[in-house]
Amino acid sequence: MNDALLNVLRSVDTPTVCNAIEAAQGKRGFNNFTKATMVASAPEEKSVVGYALTAKIAATSAPEESTESLKERRMAYYKYMAEGQRPSVAVIEDCDFPNCVGAFWGEINTTVHNIIRNYVREENIYRGKNIIIVETVKEYVKKVIELDKRTLEKGNELKIIAVEKEFEDEIKEGRKKYKIRGKIDRIDELNGDVRVIDYKSGKKISKRNLTIKNSEELTKEKGIYNLQLLIYILGIRGEFNEKIIKSGIINLKNIRDGVLEGVFNGNTALSNNEMENYKKEIIMIITNILDKNKLFKN
Repeated sequence: MNDALLNVLRSVDTPTVCNAIEAAQGKRGFNNFTKATMVASAPEEKSVVGYALTAKIAATSAPEESTESLKERRMAYYKYMAEGQRPSVAVIEDCDFPNCVGAFWGEINTTVHNIIRNYVREENIYRGKNIIIVETVKEYVKKVIELDKRTLEKGNELKIIAVEKEFEDEIKEGRKKYKIRGKIDRIDELNGDVRVIDYKSGKKISKRNLTIKNSEELTKEKGIYNLQLLIYILGIRGEFNEKIIKSGIINLKNIRDGVLEGVFNGNTALSNNEMENYKKEIIMIITNILDKNKLFKN
């Protein structure tokens, strides 16, 4: 299917396509489409056209296959999705209809399919590192969901405000001004407090890695995580009407520790005056980085 044909199909609605199929077949009664109510998850988006990659699910009774067999079938499904013709549309039939009880497109499978689309591409997901990527991501997502579930079970109020939040802002002091931008893994609200959260999947991090006594320690190795969190706070502070914002890191390798909060001179929440002091230090760091006469030493 070439781009010209794809563009033509995107320009017409589904009934028009069905009429065209009936005309091509020379008969009425084209039945191969769903007659149930369709709900668009993103009605503002453009029409989606692609090759259907189909599958079936059922959840009313537990599977009788072995764990190994289920894993093999699941990986075969991901392989099929990764290697199918492009552009593609995943079409899943729930065999329990009309008494559907299973939920396939939850957070975990959505994340896995996005990885297939964005990172695996032409490679075979059934081989080598791609299997590890998919299974690792699934485990990480499960752990984060379980962490949030435990937080709610303790009677806390938790609201996810944004994920993968891109920001761009300008920090300035006097005649010095610099643009900062980045992407925050997660912004949430816990019991009324806004938090910026970063996920780390590398080396294990402990509370002491997120504790600094003053702004000067931002230039030390121990202050690297606090520096990152402060830049995130500065980047979105205006969006939250200058209210106090907390910050932290979720260490995926040691997720039982929960959210490791950024601690600044004994505080997890900084006042506007304290933020201004840290902002001056960040501006000084940027100024030194851009100064070609400054030498960096270990």
